[in-house]
Amino acid sequence: MLKKEEILGEYSLPIFLLKCKTDFKFFCEHCLIESSNGDKIEIQPFQMKWFQEAERKKRLVIESGTRSGKSEIMGAAYPVWKMFCGKNIRILLISKTMEQSSSNLLSRVKKYVENNEILKEMFIPDDFRDSWNATEIKTKNGCWVKNVPMTSIRGYGADIMICDEIDSYENTNVFFEDVLSRLSPQAQFIGISTPKGPTNIIGQLKERDAAKTLGGRWSFMKTPYLIDSLGEPATINDREDIWYYSSIWESVWSRQLLYDLYGDEGRANWMRNRMCLDIGEVDSAYFPIQHILDSYDFNLGFSKEIDEESFCIISADFAQSEGLRADLDAYIVWEKKDIGGKLGYILTIKTMEKYHGLDTVFKIKRLKELYEQYYREKGIIIVVDPSNVGLDVMKGLQAEGLPVVASTFQSEARKKLYKTLSNVLASGRIRIPRNVLAEDKSVEYSEELTRQLTGFRMIRNDKGNEQLESRAPHDDWAASAAMGVNEAIQHEDMDLLPLS
Repeated sequence: MLKKEEILGEYSLPIFLLKCKTDFKFFCEHCLIESSNGDKIEIQPFQMKWFQEAERKKRLVIESGTRSGKSEIMGAAYPVWKMFCGKNIRILLISKTMEQSSSNLLSRVKKYVENNEILKEMFIPDDFRDSWNATEIKTKNGCWVKNVPMTSIRGYGADIMICDEIDSYENTNVFFEDVLSRLSPQAQFIGISTPKGPTNIIGQLKERDAAKTLGGRWSFMKTPYLIDSLGEPATINDREDIWYYSSIWESVWSRQLLYDLYGDEGRANWMRNRMCLDIGEVDSAYFPIQHILDSYDFNLGFSKEIDEESFCIISADFAQSEGLRADLDAYIVWEKKDIGGKLGYILTIKTMEKYHGLDTVFKIKRLKELYEQYYREKGIIIVVDPSNVGLDVMKGLQAEGLPVVASTFQSEARKKLYKTLSNVLASGRIRIPRNVLAEDKSVEYSEELTRQLTGFRMIRNDKGNEQLESRAPHDDWAASAAMGVNEAIQHEDMDLLPLS
């Protein structure tokens, strides 16, 4: 434990306390002294910028790589300083899981206090055995710090919320519906993360900020490890460019280390992890992320309106198994509109629907309803995967007199379908609704579709043959999209009305 005498040094207690309250850097280096892993704390200029922005803005998102001190300084030291300066402060430390939260931020906060004689006297109450546990602490001055996983945040409110590794949260809806809804107008929010991709929580927050829905209260900070002489992010086009720039923390992130990691991680991962810049995807990605991002239309939500001169496709992929991790029924309605010029046509998603555990009768009923809703004289067709239950659905739709075609997903046919989807995405002919102002599920479902598409990789099997592999938990939206797009490009002037 750090004793009071060695903490105070040449300062009297009143002067020391005053300097700690008015100077965050002094507090960290002279009161906390050692980080939770035992290293001497030396606050770097870029870390002070985080602190200053947190004090200036009520909502702050920090993107930085591993071992930049983001969790240590802003997730642990900063809450301790806030408790040091005030009283009756409620702080929530939010992580992806309970294990991450309790073993990371809260444990660091407790370690700072318990290993420091001054802080121990200030914070630890006599009944600490009852008020300090693995999930929360209550201090002498009325402060309360609790760790909670994101999925269990309902029922809690706080003056300060700190989300660690916010971009790793898979369920973005829980964040927007449950986490942000717990923030009062005066509450402070800090999100900390190494960026994971342009469509995760940080990317969606930036989309909302650009759409002016966040009220200008949010601040987004990136901390790249390499900067130029003016302090601007380095421009790294290849590995050798590293030597022309300066490291923001040479003793921890030397240029030699960054150079070596570039070779280990590959360009895309290195740029994301060390420069906080998403340039695309790993080399084996089948659907380049930029092609998907370029297809987003931030002015569109789901719509029942289709131009009378447009052709309509309803694509349906059906669940093939039961259980929590089973794929769902995924239905997508497409509008194919001729626009002339170089592109010729545009394929726009009009709506997306997903269902779990539907019987065959309901599948037929719902697809018939979509057909009637989006019917246009120009033509409309339903495309389904005929495997398993799909064959019964197909027969049921045909019995209703509806135009339906099969799109098999067997081996080589599957690869061809996804290749067509990839090519049409690359051509810029697809529009995916992603309007954050729309009161529908366009953002949520486009996020799921993106996640599934970016999970595909082209790999070589043991025989050296190329094969397509999906690393995403599900591929229902991707399969439905592939069927719809493939069918759309098959038909130009064909009459697709049902037989009378």
